[in-house]
Parts: sequence; structure tokens; C-alpha cells
Amino acid sequence: MKRTATIALVLLLAISTALAAGGSLSITSSQSLDSQFGAFREYLDELPRNEHDLWLAELALICREQQEDTTLQVWIPESGKRFHKHAECSGMKNPRQVPRQEAVSLGLEPCKRCKP
Repeated sequence: MKRTATIALVLLLAISTALAAGGSLSITSSQSLDSQFGAFREYLDELPRNEHDLWLAELALICREQQEDTTLQVWIPESGKRFHKHAECSGMKNPRQVPRQEAVSLGLEPCKRCKP
């Protein structure tokens, strides 16, 4: 499920960029994800080779960043505004470990000292 959501997000970002660059791609939210992916694949296949390769490199980067966000664990305090790389940072009391993505969704920011 997370992978499908990630791919859908990547596709949405890619489509908006394609349209801003003057590309021609037409999909609707009523289409299945498979259909949307197929339309995007056709768009990519029609691009000149260098643009096609740039798209694939950018999509790979986005997917790697998304994967890192979902697997990286950080420490959050019971109260406070920052998340941490180490449980011992900043004298936290009773910290708990959560995925980095969850800490960000809670509105916490990375600690400037331990730089998670």
C-alpha cells in the first residue's frame, strides 16, 4: 500500500512537471492507477532519449528519498518541537522511536545538534 501511494505521489509530481514543461499527458482521477501509469509510460516513451533518461533519474531520486523517509527511525520526546537521531540527545526524558515521516507529520523539526 505504501509503495502504491509513493508511486501515485511520484506520478502526480511528474505529471505537473510534464505539463509545466509543455508536455502532453492526459489522465483523470477516475482512471485506475494502472491506466494512469500506462499513460505516463507512453508519455515517457515519446520523449527524446536524453529527456527520458532525465525523467527516470529524477523519479529514482524521488523514490529513494521517499523510501528513506519511511524506513529511517528517529527519537521524539514526550514534549518538545524537535526529533533526534539519538535517544540521548538534548537530555530527553522517556523518548520514543518513530519513523521520521511520522515525526514530520506531527509537526516536529530535525534537531540542529544531532541532525537526524
